[in-house]
Amino acid sequence: MRAAFIRNFSIHLAQLASNQLFGILTFLVLSWHLGKEDFGLLNWYLALLLTVFSILSFGIDKIVVRKIASGEDPAQMAGLFLKHAVVSSAVVYLLIIFCAVIFGDALPDTTLLLILAAGKISVFLSTPFKQLALGLERFRWLLHMSVYSYIIKAVGLVILVLVTELQLMHVAILFMAAEWIELLIVRVIARRYALNPLPLRGYTRLFREAIPQAGVEIFAAALGRIDWILIGFLLTSVHVAEYSFAYKAFELSTLPLLAVGPMLIPFFTRMYGDRSGERAGMWQLLRYEIIAACFIGLSLVMFWVPVTDVLTNGKYGTVNQAVILILALAMPVLYVNNFFWTIHFAQARMKLILRAFAITCGFNIIANIVLLPVWGNEGAAIAYLASMMIHTALYLPYINRDRITRIAGMMAVYTILSLGSGFGAVLLISDPIGASFAATGCYLLVAAIIHFRRMKRPLVRASHPAPAEATAPTS
Repeated sequence: MRAAFIRNFSIHLAQLASNQLFGILTFLVLSWHLGKEDFGLLNWYLALLLTVFSILSFGIDKIVVRKIASGEDPAQMAGLFLKHAVVSSAVVYLLIIFCAVIFGDALPDTTLLLILAAGKISVFLSTPFKQLALGLERFRWLLHMSVYSYIIKAVGLVILVLVTELQLMHVAILFMAAEWIELLIVRVIARRYALNPLPLRGYTRLFREAIPQAGVEIFAAALGRIDWILIGFLLTSVHVAEYSFAYKAFELSTLPLLAVGPMLIPFFTRMYGDRSGERAGMWQLLRYEIIAACFIGLSLVMFWVPVTDVLTNGKYGTVNQAVILILALAMPVLYVNNFFWTIHFAQARMKLILRAFAITCGFNIIANIVLLPVWGNEGAAIAYLASMMIHTALYLPYINRDRITRIAGMMAVYTILSLGSGFGAVLLISDPIGASFAATGCYLLVAAIIHFRRMKRPLVRASHPAPAEATAPTS
């Protein structure tokens, strides 16, 4: 089991590393060659579309992965999702066209919006095939299904800037073409499974089962990009450009979470499904995640200004220094939050998850509306940090108290260590790059000492669910 997990993790990590590499190249080329107004408008439209299509999945995508992992017919489950994707994406695109015609004067560059939306439809249509690969744990399939769009976008942008002056319309057409090519590749890879988008038995049952998760998807989608959208409404496109650059860098830095998170769903589903009990190794994994999260957050903060100002010619570095610091503080909270969410999702506690997302999303929207006019982009970052802390806290009543205490202690120790390493290096070393290397090196050294001293005291000892969790109500 461990060898298979390591092999799958390595393949999945390679996929994500490739996507991140080409994603960073794409993001940097856009930030270099587009003005802040154009860059902000592009990211605002992409945030709107990402929110719409995330909601459009209705939670069926994750339900399908869980059902495939639990042994149900893969082609049948993915086929039901494909049917949903075809019908719902067609309806939504017609609505986007309607809005572009009716509200064309209020929306800037509706043609750009329509082209970007056409590309996102192809991404949505490829999702059933990717969820099929994820549920079957065919991570080599998932690797090939996911990398080519990123490669085409990055290479295409480099070619465009070499031969002509980059325009928003060039970017939109390139993105659409790359995403439709990816859909064709995805279908070829999954040709072994004949997914039928026509009416299939079981869709109504699947749809009803996904209703609680649909609420989660709505709130999660809003939580993921509502700050970008509200910045566009309450501030300016320039603010969107600056915040989106910082937030995208923060997202790119969560590579380990992106690698581990999807793999935990089928793993936890089988573990709780066969009632074999929790394994101490899963909590050891969380310890490693916390250590990595604090290190990544420290590295992001320390290297941000000296590296980003050079890469963007001073456009997005210093102006986002405070935003990056606040978002970095949310890094370990984000990892713990994802771990707790996966535990509850694997046990089908959908009402609990829905309630947590609803409360968190409502708080985040109110906090952004209150803080954005006062503190600008820093207010959006504070709202995100506070929202993640509240979201994580809402899962705690269903987790054993002893584990909560140990996890909170781990978060406190490594967060304080990262802050102390950073501030100490800045005070002692005047050179920014030298201080950055000193801070990260100090953190790694002390973290390694703490970790090896605690190896004899595992985070949990029990191999079976604790009584408090065994009797916890399921939703």
